Amino acid sequence: MSHILFYTDSYGIYGVEPCNHTLRDALEDAGYEVSFAQSSENFFQSQLNSKFFEHEGQKLQFQDQVKDLFVAKSPDLILFSDTSPFANLWAKQAAIELGIPYFISVHGSNPKWAETYAEWIPKLPDIYQKAQTVIGSSQLTLDLLNGIFRLPFDRGAVIYNGLSPLAFETANLGSQAEIREELNIPAEAVVCFTVANLSKAGGIEHLLQAASELKQRPNIDDLYFLWMDTGDHQTEITERLDLLGLSDRVHIIPFRTDVSRLFDCADMYVASTEFEGLSLVVMQAMAKGLPVIASSVGDLPEIIDESSFLLPNPIWGPIGRVLAKTILWMTESKELRIEVGEAGKKRAAQFFEEEAMVNSYLTIIGALLNRLSTKEKMTVSTAS
Repeated sequence: MSHILFYTDSYGIYGVEPCNHTLRDALEDAGYEVSFAQSSENFFQSQLNSKFFEHEGQKLQFQDQVKDLFVAKSPDLILFSDTSPFANLWAKQAAIELGIPYFISVHGSNPKWAETYAEWIPKLPDIYQKAQTVIGSSQLTLDLLNGIFRLPFDRGAVIYNGLSPLAFETANLGSQAEIREELNIPAEAVVCFTVANLSKAGGIEHLLQAASELKQRPNIDDLYFLWMDTGDHQTEITERLDLLGLSDRVHIIPFRTDVSRLFDCADMYVASTEFEGLSLVVMQAMAKGLPVIASSVGDLPEIIDESSFLLPNPIWGPIGRVLAKTILWMTESKELRIEVGEAGKKRAAQFFEEEAMVNSYLTIIGALLNRLSTKEKMTVSTAS
């Protein structure tokens, strides 16, 4: 039985984390022995100054004891699941020094990082060259790895993160009624839902501009906004809503884990962010059959393609006005919402199913382990 060590800097309950846990469980179900190690901080929080990582609830001195862990576990293969091209560099260096084969799955990239973290780029070519393979979670991520972060152009593959079958279930009308009653939203309302860290980068200015524009429009008394803030901006935004006279139409709530029930409550989904990777929440909105309105940033155009509505990239200026027009268009036509939502659900089922993700990883891992086993046997044969 081959032993795989799954090593990641991604923690929490949202984003890459569900895919990590799904893949870890799938590896165990496939008969592999699996160990799991998780950094206590990712690159952008620590900028590689973190001294600790966590493994099975323990914090260990990073640079020395990561080697001890690798020696103690003696895996046949390490899977590095990274939030950026710079993640887990020291752990990869430890794997190289110990001669442990590894491969890399990168779940996000941004061309701006090449300038901001330029000092780390020279470390990447050797790490990529010695990796068994490199996977990008989107074509954009792989293109940036090839073009900016020094992954050779003849290396790399794309495997999209996948959604569980539960994500594709039809909206629960009972949940819809419960959530609307809880939030004091009328049963007949058209609800425009957003999940984001509602900072400037998260698109709050565009959302506020759109809500203000729509307030001036006649005959849209049935339009309500539901914003879930994954950051800590709720108090500030509530004050701004009061000043703008929007408090009766915009409901802002803190992060909560029952996001699927909130999708059941919604009629459309908006992502006005100024940067986004392979957004799991946008994929979930599509899987639920919600029409999506999103800014043309990061991986969002690749996720949505032609199935929903793409707004201009905010780098060229505010998008609140065009966002308002698109929301108005969707609010006025239930038939259009259904048509666009069905197109998005079809795309999500075609490209973002959990089973496809798992099968792709298992195929690659099986091929890598077979290749490594054959190479080891040939080395032993040659030596004898």
